[in-house]
Amino acid sequence: KISKYELETEREKIFKNVKIYDSLYSAGIRAKIPESVIMDLVYIFGWDVDFAHDIRPGDGYSLIYEEILVNGVKKINGDILIAEFINQGKKYTAIRYKLSSGISEYFSPNGRNVKKAFLRSPVKHSYISDKFNLTRKHPVLHRIRAHKGVDYAAKKGSPVRATGDGTVSFSRYNAGCGNEIKIKHSEDYSTRYCHLDRFHTKAKEGKKVKQGQTIGYVGSTGLVTGPHLHYEFHVNGNHTDPLRVKFPNAKPINTVDRKKFLLHSKKQLTELTKFQSLINLY
Repeated sequence: KISKYELETEREKIFKNVKIYDSLYSAGIRAKIPESVIMDLVYIFGWDVDFAHDIRPGDGYSLIYEEILVNGVKKINGDILIAEFINQGKKYTAIRYKLSSGISEYFSPNGRNVKKAFLRSPVKHSYISDKFNLTRKHPVLHRIRAHKGVDYAAKKGSPVRATGDGTVSFSRYNAGCGNEIKIKHSEDYSTRYCHLDRFHTKAKEGKKVKQGQTIGYVGSTGLVTGPHLHYEFHVNGNHTDPLRVKFPNAKPINTVDRKKFLLHSKKQLTELTKFQSLINLY
């Protein structure tokens, strides 16, 4: 005989307040934040903060996330409900909200979508070896030659990702740039990726690519001294510093959901502030 019974499921809210002295990941682990929750945090704020290059000692974050319990025993980590990140003195806040369409997304307190049309960095595990500099001396030619992009040094073969949705307009060898990909994102925006070791099979000319999709791999083809990605960001055909450009936002919260979201936002902010105040008392 098969008996039918229901398990008692609970959602418990967990608050964490973290100060960063080395890396976001290490600080989170020390604070006993589950790895999956740390990765969610990186995803949520990844459009505004380049976690490989922008983090400084003294930065920090607060968040409230859920734990799912069954019959009183924790089974899985739930979603981040609200998070606040302080990077170099600037505060970013993200609040999770389920839209009337049934999809949950993260918004700023006033309803701005935290997603951007572009990712801040095209290579996850890298460091900046050369910045945007119009009076730079070229390391191979040994003469002044404008550097109209940013170089990301990484191991040969490291995945290179499209920083935004678009269409591949160029995907072949191009002299000093070596294996090169250009992506047209809109009438206003395009990006360029140089010195690739090889192209991803799906990054062919005329093909559409999605934000975060792998388009190639770091290499040293063309006029270079070592493996790295040369990345350019063009606005209306003009070279723009990828580290300083202000990216356009994804669509804000729609009119139908806005009123209820603002009430939800106020409630979540009040709860986070309450927890933060309790921490400051001790």
